[in-house]
Amino acid sequence: MTCTLHAMYKTNDDTPVVVRDQESLDKVIDEVFETYLDDNAIFIIVERPKVEPNDLPDHQLAIDLRLGCAVTAIYFIGETSSGEEGQWFSLNPHPIDDAPELCYDLHTGDRFPANAVITMDDFRRALHEFMDNGGVRPDCIDWQPFRDNPELTDSLSR
Repeated sequence: MTCTLHAMYKTNDDTPVVVRDQESLDKVIDEVFETYLDDNAIFIIVERPKVEPNDLPDHQLAIDLRLGCAVTAIYFIGETSSGEEGQWFSLNPHPIDDAPELCYDLHTGDRFPANAVITMDDFRRALHEFMDNGGVRPDCIDWQPFRDNPELTDSLSR
């Protein structure tokens, strides 16, 4: 299946970057990691279904990153290859020491758990798989269930 990916990451520009092949995807990934994000970078597959009443995509893969750091974290909404629907954060089974705090919602400041931070290489593999598999959750990295404001949840459970 050939899919078209829309990447939204440019400040003050709502026009998505259109990606139709793997080489262009690598260029977009490199550009995203060199861009200051004032909002989460969001990736969708154009050919996937839309959800009524607002005609929004039934999925999204969103990230935050810090310039100069070759790490990110993923917030995924959609379905798995087995058809399970939900929301997940990336999971690094070997958390990165001194990883930056990253937000799954830059508007509210809600942060990813520290173990959601993955390398740029892991993100690159995941985004390639996301495009190759038509927008379902990539299987090449580990995932953990979404928790609203995990930092607050963690502090309350101590």
